[in-house]
Amino acid sequence: MKLQKYQKCSKVTRGLRKAEFVLKNARIVNVFTREILEGDIAIQDGMIVGIGNYQGEEETDLGGRYVCPGFIDSHLHLESTLVTPAELVTVASRHGTTTFIVDPHESANVSGLKGIDYILNQTEDVDANVFVMMPSCVPATAIDDNGCTLTAQDMEPYLSKKRNSRTG
Repeated sequence: MKLQKYQKCSKVTRGLRKAEFVLKNARIVNVFTREILEGDIAIQDGMIVGIGNYQGEEETDLGGRYVCPGFIDSHLHLESTLVTPAELVTVASRHGTTTFIVDPHESANVSGLKGIDYILNQTEDVDANVFVMMPSCVPATAIDDNGCTLTAQDMEPYLSKKRNSRTG
């Protein structure tokens, strides 16, 4: 963060300047302390810079509604849901899940790299964070009769992709 932006955010945090946007009268779920805090949420330059009593250039009264961090689905086999990756992410994000870490084990066993590419392409422009792991075993077992075999060399180019979260 550049010094000028930091100084502006710091002034908002300390109540010396109005925030760009304030969510008023919120019940804030603190997932670390297991407390429900009541107060305002000050937002400046797209970041939460304070919780407490704040004034904003623009304000929205939440009337005691709950606010909590986005949920993270840390190990998702989205192929098992029988809907497209984009549809699943779109619907789940409406209910609070903001980040999905996908294990494409089934897609990779059936379609190989094409299955992984399909998931990456389907989730490229969704309104959520989607990371795709590299499957740890394709084929799943030596006695499996599946469509593909992937080696470390096959998956190596994917390790530099922005939305790769390493091995599942």
